[in-house]
Amino acid sequence: MAEQRAQVRHAAAEVGVDLRVTTEPSLHLGVLAEGRFPSDSSGLTLSTYAAELLDAEPGDVVRVVDPAEPTAFEDLVLTGLTVDPSDRQDLTATQVGPDTSPDEVAAWFTDTDPYGTLGLGAQIDAGEIGYRSTASVAEEAAASTPVAVADAAFAEPGLALLVLVVLGGIVVAAVPTTRADREGLRAAGWSAGRVWRLYRGVLVMTTLAGVAVGTAAVSLLLLVAREPVSAVLGEQWQGIDVPWAWVGVLAGSCVAAIWSGRLLAGVARLFGSLVGGSTPTPRRVTGFSLLLLLGGTAVLAVAEIASRSDPPGQLTLLAPLGAAVVAAALPGIVLPVLLARVPPATRSLSQRVTGGLHVVTAVVCVVCVLVGSRTAQTTHDTVVFETTSSASQPAGSLVVSPVPQAAADELTSAYAAAGGRTVERFRLVEESPASMVRVTGTALLACMEEAGTTDPDTVDPLCFPQDTYAPVNTVAIGPADLERPAADPGLLDDASGVGLLHFTGADATPAGTVEAAPEDGLGGNLPGLVLPPDDPLLGELGLQPAGAELVVLVDHGKLSPETRAELRATVSRLAPTAQVIDASGSSDYERSRGVVAATSLVAGALALGLVLLVGLSVATSNGLARGQLVALGASGRRRWGLAVLWVAGTGACLLLTLPLAFLAAWLTSIDVDASYGAAWALTAPLAALALPAVVVALVRVPAGAGSESVMVARPLTPMNGGLGSRTTSGDDRIHERGPPA
Repeated sequence: MAEQRAQVRHAAAEVGVDLRVTTEPSLHLGVLAEGRFPSDSSGLTLSTYAAELLDAEPGDVVRVVDPAEPTAFEDLVLTGLTVDPSDRQDLTATQVGPDTSPDEVAAWFTDTDPYGTLGLGAQIDAGEIGYRSTASVAEEAAASTPVAVADAAFAEPGLALLVLVVLGGIVVAAVPTTRADREGLRAAGWSAGRVWRLYRGVLVMTTLAGVAVGTAAVSLLLLVAREPVSAVLGEQWQGIDVPWAWVGVLAGSCVAAIWSGRLLAGVARLFGSLVGGSTPTPRRVTGFSLLLLLGGTAVLAVAEIASRSDPPGQLTLLAPLGAAVVAAALPGIVLPVLLARVPPATRSLSQRVTGGLHVVTAVVCVVCVLVGSRTAQTTHDTVVFETTSSASQPAGSLVVSPVPQAAADELTSAYAAAGGRTVERFRLVEESPASMVRVTGTALLACMEEAGTTDPDTVDPLCFPQDTYAPVNTVAIGPADLERPAADPGLLDDASGVGLLHFTGADATPAGTVEAAPEDGLGGNLPGLVLPPDDPLLGELGLQPAGAELVVLVDHGKLSPETRAELRATVSRLAPTAQVIDASGSSDYERSRGVVAATSLVAGALALGLVLLVGLSVATSNGLARGQLVALGASGRRRWGLAVLWVAGTGACLLLTLPLAFLAAWLTSIDVDASYGAAWALTAPLAALALPAVVVALVRVPAGAGSESVMVARPLTPMNGGLGSRTTSGDDRIHERGPPA
C-alpha cells in the first residue's frame, strides 16, 4: 500500500485527502459504510466526512488532482463511503493502482525493506519520500489510545467480580428469611437434599436469566447510544462487540458457586470456627487472634530491619503481607476489648450480634491494607521517578519528524495562526543504517576503548549516561543564529563535552568529543546534540542536510482540544509519513497513578457493598432479639447506643487499617521523600460508609414488635393448691405489676 496527498473535487467543492493506493483489490482499506470497494483503477472510496464536505454520494464522478502537478488529474467514480471508527474527521480516499511504482508516491506503508527490495533508500535519505511499517503504526495507535478506552479492558472482570459479590451478599441476606419456607417443606416430608435441589435450581435459573437479560439490555443500550458516546471521544463507532467470553465466565462462575454451595458453606463454617464468624464473639481475646497478631508483627519487624540496609533488602517486600496478617487479627482483638466493660446481659446479646460481623470485618480489613499499601507505594514511587528522571520531551509538546522543509514552514504558520507561540525546528542529516553518527557521554567512549570493543552493549551499563532519557541520541543541525554546539545536559559527563560514535552496521567506533553548552530542551525524543549550520564538524563527520526537519510545537498542550485536533489533521496532510509524539496527554507515571487510584476506589465500593449486605443480613437474622428489646421497654436512645456499640468494632478495625497500610507502603517504597497521595486512604472510609445503614437496620423496629404480643413467661404464686403461671403481653411492662394475691 502507498499513500500520498491529493485534492478531490466535486462540483464547486474541494478537499485535501490522504490517497491510499493498493495494488491488491482484495485489500480493503477502511470500514465500508455505504456502497462497495473499488475493483479496478476507475473507482475510489471516500471517507464519509470527506464526502460530506464535497456533498458527494456513491455513483458521482469526482476529480482527483495531484497537488504537486495541478494539471495532472483523473476523473473517478465514487464507489463507496468508508469510516474510521477512531476518527470522526477522517479525510482519506482509497484507490486500486495495480501499476503503482515507487516514484509516483510520497509515502509507503509496508513491511518490506525499503532500502533493499523496494530500492527507495536514496529517496528516503534525501527526505523526498517516507515509509511506515505496520508494527510502528500499531505501536503508535496503542500509545495514543485514550486512557479511559484503554482501561475499559479491565471492565469485564471488574464488573463480573462486582456481580459475584452482590449476588453472594443477596443470597446470604436471603437465607434467614427463607428459614420458615425450608422448615415448612421439611415438615411436609421433603428431604434436606430435595429442599436444597429446589433452592439451587431456582437460584441457577434466576442467575442465568439475569445474565441473559442484563447482557441483552446493556448491548442494546450501547448499540443505540454508540453515536453520542463515540462522538464524545472524537470517534465513530459502527457497532459493538458483546464480550461473550466474559458473559460465559460470569454465568459459569455464578452457577458453579451456587452448585457447590454446600461445600462452600462447610468451608465457611470451618473458617468461621477459627476466627469467630459463625459463633458469638468470645469474651476475651483468643489465642488464635494473638497468634495472628504476633506473626504479622514479626513479619513487619523483619521488613523494617531489611529496609535499613543499603540498598534495602528484598525482605522489605514482605511488609504488605505482615500488615495484612495483623489486619486479619484486628476483629478478634478489638471486638472483645470493646465489650469487656459492658454489663453481662448486654454483653451476651452483643457477642452474638457482633459475631456475625467478625468474618466480613477481617476480610475487608485485609483488602483495605493490601490495596491501600499498593496504591500508596505506586503513587510514591512514580512521583520519585517522575521528579528524578529526565523527560522524553518538553511537557505538553508535540514532536513531528520527519517533515519536509516546505511543509515545516507551512506547519509553523498554521501553528501560529492556531494560537501556538513557541516552535523549535532542527534540520535532520542524511544517514542510512550502514552509516550513522550518534552522540553519547565521554565515559562510554572510554569504557569501549578500555574493553577493546566496538559494541556498546557489551560494556558496563554504568558507563552509559545515567541522567538522560536517551543515553545514545541523534545529531541535528540547529537554526542559523546558533553560535556554538548545544547538547542534552544529561550527556555532559564532565559538564563541558560529549562523545561521538560512528556506527557502521552493528559496529561503533569513537569519533572524538565535542565541547557543547547544556540545553535543557534537548534529549529524549529531541536530538542529543545540535550543531550550528556552519560548524566545520559537519564536514569532518560527513553530515549533510537531508531536506527534512524535526519540528517541536512546544506549547501544543495549552491549546484547546478542538484546535489540537485540527493541527493533527494539518500534520497528517503536510507530513503523512511523519512520526508524531504527543506529550500533551497523561504520562505513563500519571496513568499508573490513575490505575491504582481507580483500583482503590473499586475496592472501596466492593468493600462497602460487602459490609452493607452482611450487616443487613445480621440485622435480619437478629430480628427476634431486636423485637425483645422493644418488648422489654428499651428506650430508643438505649437501642441506638447498642446498635452503635455493635458496629463500633468494625469501624475501629477499619480505622486501624490506615496506619497499617501506610506502614507497609513506607517500608516497601523508595527511600526518597515524596508524596504518597490521598487515594490510598479511600478504601477504608468507603467501606465505613456502610456502617450507618447497618446501625439504622439494627435499630429499626421489626414488623409486629409494637402491635403483636411478645409473650414473656413469669412464675406466679400457688393458686387453689396448685402451681401455675401467668403470661402478660409486651404492653404490660414487667415492672408495672406485682404477682397477684
